Amino acid sequence: MTRSQQGPDRLAVLAVSLLFFVSGATALTAEVVLNKLLTYVFGSSHLSTSTVLAAYMAGLSAGAWLLGRMAGRIRRPVLAYALLELLVGAFYALLPLLFGPFQRLGIALASPLSGSPALLTAVRFGLSFLLVFAPTLMMGGTLPTLVSAFRRGQALQRSLPLLYAVNTLGAATGTLLASYVAIPALGLDGTLYACAGINLAISAASALLSRRIAPAAPPAEDDAMTAEDEPRASPAAWHLPPRATLAFAFAQGALAFVLEVVWFHLIGTVIGVTTYAFALMLFAILLGIGLGSLILPLVARVSRRPPAAIFVWSMLLAGLGVALSLRGWDEFSTVIERTPELRASGHFFERERLRLGFCLALLLPTTLALGMSLPALAASSRAPGPRHGAWVGRVFASNTLGTITGSLATGFVLLGWLGSELILKIAAAMALLLGVIGLVSARPAEGGARALRREMAFVGTAAAAVLAVLGFSGRWDAYQLTLGSHYYWEPPEATRVSRVEWLREDAQSGFITVMRAPNGKKTLRTNGKYEGNSEPGEFQDLFALLGGLYVKHHERAAIVGLGPARTLNVLHAMPFGHIEAIEYSPAIIAAAREAFPEFSGPPFADTARVELVCDDGRNHLQLSRRSYDYIAIAISGAAFAGAGNIYSRDFFRAVGDRLAPEGIFMLWIQVHHVFPKDVRSVAYTLREVFPHVHFYTGPLAEQGFLLASREPLTVNPEIVRGLDEVPRIREVLGHHGMSSALDLVARGVFTTDEELQRYFASPDVGPPPVLLTDLRPAFEYSTPYALAERIGGYDFQRFSDKLLPVFSPPLSPEDHEALEARRQSIQRR
Repeated sequence: MTRSQQGPDRLAVLAVSLLFFVSGATALTAEVVLNKLLTYVFGSSHLSTSTVLAAYMAGLSAGAWLLGRMAGRIRRPVLAYALLELLVGAFYALLPLLFGPFQRLGIALASPLSGSPALLTAVRFGLSFLLVFAPTLMMGGTLPTLVSAFRRGQALQRSLPLLYAVNTLGAATGTLLASYVAIPALGLDGTLYACAGINLAISAASALLSRRIAPAAPPAEDDAMTAEDEPRASPAAWHLPPRATLAFAFAQGALAFVLEVVWFHLIGTVIGVTTYAFALMLFAILLGIGLGSLILPLVARVSRRPPAAIFVWSMLLAGLGVALSLRGWDEFSTVIERTPELRASGHFFERERLRLGFCLALLLPTTLALGMSLPALAASSRAPGPRHGAWVGRVFASNTLGTITGSLATGFVLLGWLGSELILKIAAAMALLLGVIGLVSARPAEGGARALRREMAFVGTAAAAVLAVLGFSGRWDAYQLTLGSHYYWEPPEATRVSRVEWLREDAQSGFITVMRAPNGKKTLRTNGKYEGNSEPGEFQDLFALLGGLYVKHHERAAIVGLGPARTLNVLHAMPFGHIEAIEYSPAIIAAAREAFPEFSGPPFADTARVELVCDDGRNHLQLSRRSYDYIAIAISGAAFAGAGNIYSRDFFRAVGDRLAPEGIFMLWIQVHHVFPKDVRSVAYTLREVFPHVHFYTGPLAEQGFLLASREPLTVNPEIVRGLDEVPRIREVLGHHGMSSALDLVARGVFTTDEELQRYFASPDVGPPPVLLTDLRPAFEYSTPYALAERIGGYDFQRFSDKLLPVFSPPLSPEDHEALEARRQSIQRR
């Protein structure tokens, strides 16, 4: 082949690479948006996420296989690529319009099946498949289509790694742009429209570029290849059989996604639970994979090893990377301890950079190896041929089927069965095993047997060394791992005064711990985040009673968020005929049962009245066909990724549909780490759905409680005084220095619409309030910034007229005067 023949291929690869980089960015941005949208339909549980991811990857696999088979017959592959990008862009533009009907369809189909997890999962997969199959089919076909455009030269050794690398690096860039820029500024719908516009530009540019690339000649009939074909003569000393290559591609995909699911599971415990922390983890993974593929040609030239050998060694490197990372997952609290300058307010991005650096330190060796392994594998069994686009499609389709298997197996089975630490150790051993099996199954070329035997000796020695590292990795320090320093950027205790008394890991929420202090106080934590304690006088006891001030009927209640079951305990003491306790994490349910029996014992034992439901709260209420007199949302972490789903007009409407005519909705919001402007936006959005909204705060104005109803909010003193006669409620009131639940009205801030309107209109709070919707989830993307500001309490009372709620029937003048005096006393404090 002459130099002039090679030149056009290189120039074409470089021209298309830029477009492929940008399309990778838009594809990942759209995937982030799509995954967020589907959580509104299916909930935020790990089962839902795994199901959605499997459907997404199934489309990519089908696209790689189907369009890969067609690639060899396409005379203008770059023009075909332009058409694929055009169709994907059209889908991005249509999705915001399709989502509303799709969401209603999903709820309508899933609601009758809410009692059958197997059927519900099948429906979720089918609906996800219906929505994402067409665009992901086209996305999956872009790589084999482009590869087939560069038949001349060493396409598999040069073009494939470059295209795979730039697309993956583009995806990494898209992750950060989506999470930090596009979605906060444009919303989910605006981000999709932006992606659509960019894809249309990519399509137009690709169509113009295709005119500069000569049409490919159709392959001769005898050029067709099948999986059974022997590789043609190759300068490589040894190679892998085609069928073995496809099996290794499947196994590599499964291993990669086992690791990825576990990494995402651990991230909430290690560096944070916000949507930005998950973006940093995904960026670190994609960056390593992209860089690994990018350096593959250089590694091949320097090492002078065939692609099959690079695959084998990359698996060994992946195993070593996982083994080394086992010593670091519980060390982030040490990083926080050594950065005291970041504890002050205003260091959000400095903390984010430190989190990213920690992720890269843990993951980069493994992800670099994974990035090299797949393109090397695609080139490891046959020399470039006229239909290598089809071969690449088959390899990537097998790999994607492996990712589906790894994702579903880890999310549905392995995490709950083995735990993340053991899975990582097994994954490291599996990576070594893949490398060794790859070497054993290799076929030497003529005169290559000696080189293969020498490689076996090197690989055997290296594998033994990695196993030694894995054997000395030790176990994680449970106290240090679950300390939760990352949440408020607090250093660990100078001496370990508290100890981990109870620990459980589940696939839903991560690590749930119960810490015991020397004085005997027990504290429940989710990934280190405070959930409640065992001391008397905790305000969680009064949470249920605040809404109880307004409840007129006591047939059915629902509480979302369990914690140590303090609120449920008080709710159970109220005269409700049936109570649904909805908790996302099975480990929290177990912790409440086993470590806090003083709170959980009575309601858990009363199975006739109390129903424990392990599900995403939004999903459960959307699918429920019941009517509730009282719905309380007791989620304790507004900054948690996915928690923003309950602070939207769409969810408030779903709650309104479930409430009885005089039903009460209670929403807890942690105002001490939420910007005042965001608290106002939540109240404003709630008021857009419910005509009657009251607002209360806790004793230090650090906790906010919004109460809403479609009917006027009035307090019936006779019903409330009936609650005072219940021994458990009387005990709780005594811990808080109250003689009656009516004393809680002193914590009121806004009890009239005039006060709320004054609050909404005041420029002192910040910009005008934002209407929070599913497509505009500003709250979720703003709250993590507030965590870095140490906001504390906020003076809502300056907008208040200091009025008590309306009592019906009216209070006696003496009682009314006493409550007014109590309220004024609280205001002065």
